[in-house]
Order: sequence, then structure tokens, then C-alpha cells
Amino acid sequence: MNIFSSFFQYIKSKCSSKQENRDIMNYRIEKSFIDDDECIICLGEYNQGQNISLLFCGHRFHKPCIDYWFKYKKTCPLCDIEIKP
Repeated sequence: MNIFSSFFQYIKSKCSSKQENRDIMNYRIEKSFIDDDECIICLGEYNQGQNISLLFCGHRFHKPCIDYWFKYKKTCPLCDIEIKP
């Protein structure tokens, strides 16, 4: 199992899937994350009950934050890979 597969399994263990498309998986956080990760768009922490989007490049964001970002750009805010929302 590669690092990305492990990461996706970790995310899935903490969240319940809402919907998936080719480039984005949307989840609702059911359990707190162990790490001190934050959404790079709003700089807010990920908290229980929030919706997050996990991009195929492995980066995650609050769903409302990345939805707003995609209104202007169709790339990942961190690595600039093209995303098909």
C-alpha cells in the first residue's frame, strides 16, 4: 500500500463519505484529526461535523473554501495541479 492509499484510508476512517467524483472526494468529519492540520485557504482547523474535500493530489480543504476557490481557478491551491470539480 502506497502513502496516498494509506492517507485516503486514514481520512475515510475519520469521515463519512458524501460524494465522490474523479478528482475530488467530499467527506463530513465524524472524528477529530490527530494532527494539527489546517485548511490552507482560510487557515482554520478541521473540526468534527465540518465538510472537507480531499483532492486526488492528496490535499484537503474545507468544502466551502475549495468550492469558492474553484469559482476562480481549477487548480489545487497548494500544488497547482489541474482539478476537474
